[in-house]
Amino acid sequence: MNVGSAEVKSQYTVRGLHPGTRFRIKAVVTTVLKDLNITVKQSLYTSAETVPPLPPSFSFDLVQVAEQQVELWWSDLSGLNSLNISSFEILLQYWEEKDGELFQGEHIERIQADKKENGSSAKKVVEVPISLSSRRVTVAGLSPGSIYCFALRAAHPDGSSWTVGQTQTAYTSQSTA
Repeated sequence: MNVGSAEVKSQYTVRGLHPGTRFRIKAVVTTVLKDLNITVKQSLYTSAETVPPLPPSFSFDLVQVAEQQVELWWSDLSGLNSLNISSFEILLQYWEEKDGELFQGEHIERIQADKKENGSSAKKVVEVPISLSSRRVTVAGLSPGSIYCFALRAAHPDGSSWTVGQTQTAYTSQSTA
């Protein structure tokens, strides 16, 4: 793809890449210094990979919700290990929603973007590393009568991350004693 100076922008989108594929990007910046009769070319190389595909039958579900704990279950992730991609880690992320405020869509990405921009987030997102061979986890120490959101995320060392499955919302029961 060649881009003229009138078309310069800071972001490009490449479509049609195959899931789980590693690719290399080369950007060349050419600067012409007419007064000195010099042309300077600078090259930048980077690599990235696309999100690996999950089987259509993949699921991430709440199994049990109690007063102070939640049990979550998900389909087998070990198949991701066999893909020809560099290392990444699986994280369970969860946070308590304040005042019943639930987000739709790309809520985790917005929380993370706010955290990067402002240095903090209104919501404390807890990240727990998960083994690829794990299939369930129990999260304890939750507040009774609260709303929590849980997401299974894959994180790549280059900083990119994506949600694996759907975000789950749990309402912990209120103590009746």
